[in-house]
Amino acid sequence: MRILTQDIRFGVRMLARNPGFTFTAVLCLGLGIGACITIFSLFNELFLRPFPVPNQAFECMGAFANWGANLSVDDMAERVEILNVTHDFLDVLDVRPVLGRGFTPEEDRPQGPKVVLLSFGFWKRFFGQDPTILGRTLQLNNEPLTIIGILPPKATFPVSADIWRPLALDPEQSKGSWYLAAFGRLKKGVTVDQAREDLTRIHRGLAEERPANKITSPTVVDLRERYFNEYQDGVSILLGAGGLALMIACCNVTSIMLARGAYRSKEIAMRAALGATRGRIVRHILTESLVLSIVGGILGVFLGHWGFEILLARLAASTDIPSWMTFDEDLRYVFFCTAIVGFATILSGLVPALQAGYARDLHHVLQTSGTHATSSRSRRRTLNGVVVGQIALALTLLIGAGLLFRTFRKVQEVDPGFRTEGILTYQISLSGGPNATESQRQAFFEQHIDNPPWPVI
Repeated sequence: MRILTQDIRFGVRMLARNPGFTFTAVLCLGLGIGACITIFSLFNELFLRPFPVPNQAFECMGAFANWGANLSVDDMAERVEILNVTHDFLDVLDVRPVLGRGFTPEEDRPQGPKVVLLSFGFWKRFFGQDPTILGRTLQLNNEPLTIIGILPPKATFPVSADIWRPLALDPEQSKGSWYLAAFGRLKKGVTVDQAREDLTRIHRGLAEERPANKITSPTVVDLRERYFNEYQDGVSILLGAGGLALMIACCNVTSIMLARGAYRSKEIAMRAALGATRGRIVRHILTESLVLSIVGGILGVFLGHWGFEILLARLAASTDIPSWMTFDEDLRYVFFCTAIVGFATILSGLVPALQAGYARDLHHVLQTSGTHATSSRSRRRTLNGVVVGQIALALTLLIGAGLLFRTFRKVQEVDPGFRTEGILTYQISLSGGPNATESQRQAFFEQHIDNPPWPVI
């Protein structure tokens, strides 16, 4: 530790005496590390971080459907998002109310008690976190329901809804319905393929009662595949591009350190003449590289965090990011940053360190004037090799970026088969109730289509 401390102090002094070299090396490493951290933050959330539910034929299963409704409480009214769930859905997600209780099997029947659970955010926003809220009645589409519990803040999966209520499905009246989705926790040791076979067997057994079962088939997919499979190729390509950018940055630093080594050859030869071993010299050069990588890593973390915020803002504008995705730093993020700094240290400093430690002809170097110092043939060959590798990596990254950009332009130029200028898409959801029959709702939509509230081009 004493020798390491001496090497670090000496390395810091040497780098401080060469601010131009230090600034260039730190900037190169910071940009490369920042690019990797930006993409890894996205990759970590999509493919490495566990889902906000336990991962375990099925231990338990729950179905759900979401829709909108008109809420009225006392003199307040609002349009809210509703999640209809089976009574055991909270068990599937391993969620417990922070206030009150969950649903019972009796409440999940067609004529069962009319009850609801409030999300934590809605309880805070609409009721000011009133702890006496349990037992109060609210109106959803003119239907009275009793509040029995408050969900925890993490209860935003699979969708962020304001109010949860029992599905209360009648099997006899729902044989033609296809609107439900379901989640299940697999038993320990059961694979997705085994679960799929189990569901298929049950599905075929109901073919006589439901003829549609003869031409349909259930499917089971992993949650990560269900939500993020379409992003896997793109994010993996970006992560590979970030790795190439870091390798190019390390090659830049390596070539700079090799060129700088030609002017330090007399210093290193003097140290060797005074008794410094090859291992000591190699360790010293690697320590300088470590200092550069740590400073570059700190810069890279800031650049990566800033770049990731920009990336999230762009994603939020173009896609619907689920509310249960947290995007915060965890242990994997810390380990990755530490590993990337170590990788940059070895990749950028190992070759210059070995070149300096195994230099020959020390007598000739000591006799040569510092102003006339020239690189040895071995050093020039090494530097040429690094430059060739750097150019090859840069060309690979450039060609890949060009192909991706060309593909993106081709996708934008695809003819959809209709005129896209001035096209507006929207949806309207009409609530039911005693004063809104099916024929009345149909008449509303027909009138809306025939007489839209804006000019038609």
